[in-house]
Amino acid sequence: MDSERTKPLAALFAIAFIGVLLELYFFNYNFFYDLGLGSTFFETRAQSLSSRLLFQSPLYLRLLVMVICGVMIFLSKPKMKIKEDPSTRTMLIIKTIGTGIIYLLASALYNALGNTQPVFFLHIAVSIFSIMYFTLCLSDINKIYNSNILGDRFLKDSKKFDQTKELMEHENSINIRTEDGYINIVNPFRASQVLGTPGSGKTYSFLIEALIQSIEKGYCILLYDYKFPSLSNIAYNALQQHYMNYDVRPQFCVINFDDLTRSNRCNPLQPKFLLDSTDATAAAKALMYGLYPKWAQKQGDFFPESSINFVGACIWALKKINNGKFCTLPHLIQFLSLEYKPMFQILLGVDDSYINNTIAPFISAYKQDATDQLEGQIGTTRIAVTRLTSPYVYWVMNPDPEDEISLQINDPKNPTILCLSNNPDKEDVYGPILSLYNTRIFRLINKPNMVKTGVFLDELPTLSFPPNSLDKLIATARSNKVAVWLGYQDFSQLIRDFGRDIANAIIGTVGNTFSGMVNFETADKLTKKFGRIKIKKESHTLGKDSTSVNISTEQTEIIPASEISSLPQGVFVGQVADDRGYEIEQKVFYSKINIDQKIRASYETGEIPPFIEFNRPIEEIIKENFDKIKQEIFDLAEAYSSVIDNNDAIGQISDN
Repeated sequence: MDSERTKPLAALFAIAFIGVLLELYFFNYNFFYDLGLGSTFFETRAQSLSSRLLFQSPLYLRLLVMVICGVMIFLSKPKMKIKEDPSTRTMLIIKTIGTGIIYLLASALYNALGNTQPVFFLHIAVSIFSIMYFTLCLSDINKIYNSNILGDRFLKDSKKFDQTKELMEHENSINIRTEDGYINIVNPFRASQVLGTPGSGKTYSFLIEALIQSIEKGYCILLYDYKFPSLSNIAYNALQQHYMNYDVRPQFCVINFDDLTRSNRCNPLQPKFLLDSTDATAAAKALMYGLYPKWAQKQGDFFPESSINFVGACIWALKKINNGKFCTLPHLIQFLSLEYKPMFQILLGVDDSYINNTIAPFISAYKQDATDQLEGQIGTTRIAVTRLTSPYVYWVMNPDPEDEISLQINDPKNPTILCLSNNPDKEDVYGPILSLYNTRIFRLINKPNMVKTGVFLDELPTLSFPPNSLDKLIATARSNKVAVWLGYQDFSQLIRDFGRDIANAIIGTVGNTFSGMVNFETADKLTKKFGRIKIKKESHTLGKDSTSVNISTEQTEIIPASEISSLPQGVFVGQVADDRGYEIEQKVFYSKINIDQKIRASYETGEIPPFIEFNRPIEEIIKENFDKIKQEIFDLAEAYSSVIDNNDAIGQISDN
């Protein structure tokens, strides 16, 4: 014990010891006098002392002694080895309280038993023993609770760091409340990724909150709803509450292949947005990579490239014919189901150098009767697109001009909140179609002078994207005020489903990263991303007669991977990007997200009302539309067959 603490503690010990003896001597003076231990000096002072409060009852003086002992103990340092058994702690508390009560009530017990000499000696022994044992128990409690040698076994307290507590809000920011302050996403246009295993709270804590605030601040929205209508319903309610924050009230639109009364109609191959053949090729890539996701990892391979080029030529041909009347995905599916001869006749009948150059190898293979090669190039395409054949899909994607919604969702004159509905039970059919919608919209919204836009893609791996689509949007759309929000489980899932190159391009360009519980591999990468921090380490050496404390510092991960991989629900770690004028000194956070349950409930109530009425049975209407599309392609083949038969350059095409 150091000298600065020794003197006052020694004085307190002396006072407590004198108090014990004084109480026994004062209130039992007659017995001490009979034993020859009387004092004339004490007798002269006893009368004046008896008028003071402390000496009116032994209870008061004993209580003072216990307080002095407690102060003395808790100002001292622990010296003995500390026991960490929880049952020992409980027993210590019981013993301390028990001996304290015995010491306080010993005088009353003595008086109750009678003032005999044997009882007097028992009273003296019990009083001294109980106050000594009370002091020892307090000392052990001090060692366990005040020394705290193993109280922070995992160094969580020492690894805590200051986090942003102030709210930094502006017209574009997303601000999420935590137990320690705020997560200020002051630049959402640098894209955000939210990771977490199922049940970690990534959608509830981050994506839904960002969706609500985006609508509140006047964003146009592209929302991918994997489990419709969970997110779409929240977006609908948010629009009803905040539509007045837009310069032009946006229309709320849904693409839904299951419930046609709650679905708008939209053609992802709208001719007015296919400005040249490169747009057709991009649309073909989006469709084929959606049907064959692994093709994204096989760029340059013969068969994938052949199939994509052929589909691109077909899309461009349908765009050129009859002012694009047949340029829809349902017409494309029916077109690809034609026999080779009428298909080639139509393609060759379109006077376009891109189409002629693209299909030349296919025509050559057909003339040479290279059926195996054609089947490898075109047959795989036919097989894939046939699974998209559905009267419901044909109805939604073949709109009448007056019913069609625009893909340009961030048009200042016609802003839109568009929800793309998927169904986990029909993911194989709807996924490629929704990937086509997304990819086409990505190209259109990434333009200047448009309304700021939020793109929300929860359950990202259930979609597929060609290279230079989503990753390009993230990398280049910041200046055009497009905020991308991605939700997925971990990095390994993204690499597995998108391929390493595309996944790394997406992960590497995102500016804001948030993570709940993830697997250890992803947690380790996040730990390295968040950086390191200097922490204080305290080492205790306990002996029977002394205690030494060594304090040192070391550099360690600011948030260890072991903690990230075991975060409880609702607790997130992450790193935010700042912006000019809104610099954030501490960009890393580690806290529990606070959601106002009452406010959130107001967005989750009710459901999206039906907004499409049918005056006849739906099945009858969509069957008519289905048959109409098939007939239009059949009539198109008939019309071009007569032209081709008179064309010497192609007249050599014959039936197999």
